Amino acid sequence: MNRVLLVSEDRVELDALHSQLTPHFDVRTAIGATEALYRVERAKRKNQEYQVVCSTYELAEMSGPQLIASLARYDRGTIGVLLTRERDHVRAFFRSEVHKDGALMNVLLMPVPPPLLLESIGSAARLAQFCQAS
Repeated sequence: MNRVLLVSEDRVELDALHSQLTPHFDVRTAIGATEALYRVERAKRKNQEYQVVCSTYELAEMSGPQLIASLARYDRGTIGVLLTRERDHVRAFFRSEVHKDGALMNVLLMPVPPPLLLESIGSAARLAQFCQAS
């Protein structure tokens, strides 16, 4: 089963996303970027890498795009999905350099309809499997 790490500063948001994704993926959560980086490093040491990191845009220590870019430098097989409530974040992200490393698959505007979230995470997981097999 594909491993997914959900990252947000909001525990209620994490719990809601977790309940939507758990029937389909092996899901773990992290409150903030520091915990996410720790969990990814620990999983890699155990040979249990995450295929997908799904993060909200707003995090205390760094932005969601910065987190996903950092994780991609650490593990090229991890694909990111970014969640935001602000349309301006989507536009700014695609004008920035952060997305050009290939680690980010999709940016979704919240609230995300559950079928769209499942499809996006599933597509990212399939791409990660392909990257990890190459």
